[in-house]
Amino acid sequence: MRKIIILFAALLISFVSITAQENWKTFNSETGKFSIDFFANVTVSQVNKEKVTTYKTKFTNDNMVIMVNSSKHKAALDDRKDLLKKSLDTFVSSVGGIITASKEIENNGAIGTYATMNLQNGIFLEYKVYLKDFYQYQVIIYSKDNNYNQEMANRYFETFKIED
Repeated sequence: MRKIIILFAALLISFVSITAQENWKTFNSETGKFSIDFFANVTVSQVNKEKVTTYKTKFTNDNMVIMVNSSKHKAALDDRKDLLKKSLDTFVSSVGGIITASKEIENNGAIGTYATMNLQNGIFLEYKVYLKDFYQYQVIIYSKDNNYNQEMANRYFETFKIED
């Protein structure tokens, strides 16, 4: 009987996992020039300033928050490596985070930086920032440490595409 219960539980978990994967959809932002698969509620906003327009997309599910910000600058983004460092430093300062790891990354010809960090109240956050042409992209995923779903976070990061 115990083996049957364990087998049933394993099948149920597999079914729920497969069902959740089937509900993923692709979000395309023509104005933000990116796409990403998502399995969550989505909100979109736009902020217009004199030198930059930022397209903000936020995906939320029960435990995790995923944010994709795409900023179109009116002037060229020069000295990209320095700008990436400033972007990360400014972000860390604004959220009061402590960087636990970082490395250089790339996405469709865009150079970038990836960092993990711990925030107050037991929040774990993964952050990616990219620069391409006149655009700056930020992909941010966070949740309480004990609710962080690395498999789901990986799916978001793997499906994020910078469009030409």
